[in-house]
Amino acid sequence: MFPLYGVGHALVSVWLIKMMVERKLPFVGLFVVVGVTLIYDNWMIAFGHLIGFGDLLLTLNYPRFCIHETVTPFLLVAIAALGQRAGISWCGNRNVRLLLWAAAIFFAVRGGLHLLDLQLQEACFEGTQRYATSTSPAQFCYDGQVQGPSNGPPIPAVLATLLGLMVGARMWIRDKFPWYFLASLFMFAAAGLGPMLARGFTLGNGGELVLQFGTALTIAYYTKPQVKAAA
Repeated sequence: MFPLYGVGHALVSVWLIKMMVERKLPFVGLFVVVGVTLIYDNWMIAFGHLIGFGDLLLTLNYPRFCIHETVTPFLLVAIAALGQRAGISWCGNRNVRLLLWAAAIFFAVRGGLHLLDLQLQEACFEGTQRYATSTSPAQFCYDGQVQGPSNGPPIPAVLATLLGLMVGARMWIRDKFPWYFLASLFMFAAAGLGPMLARGFTLGNGGELVLQFGTALTIAYYTKPQVKAAA
């Protein structure tokens, strides 16, 4: 599934880039960066076994975490910008925007500091080989491997998904446009159920693709020239 996820993210990213350029939407650039990162992420997972564990695969895996730690927090700002384009008044509120910018910068700096002592360990899943920050027994690669300490939930990603649910709910209630809410809900459920399911890792990555597609669909809907959503 991971190679297909990568292809899916590539197609969505091309769509996002096209809208960003043609409709002059600079905030979409953050969604593009996330999409390109997820292309790399899924293809590294899919083809890492062709390289095998060692310094090369470790080096190639490191950028995955750099982007996740330092760029993901700014999705808070991008989601609010999308909500503003949809005519959701509180998304354009100056105090709300300042708060989201402050939170994004805080979590990005915090993530950057975390990278300074980042410890990665081998993880295996259905023939794939990658490096991860923590590994459950279901993804051990060899006998005697010890489970590393958990870093807890990815707080910026969770906050971004919750913000997406709030924005999506408003779109659904006011405009009868349910897709951003449903995509965010699927991502939230996939991330929450993932650790409890045998194929939860695959489900979580699938949730990312559904959310990216839902985001692109929402941008396409609310940035059409003829659409003028009321505040």
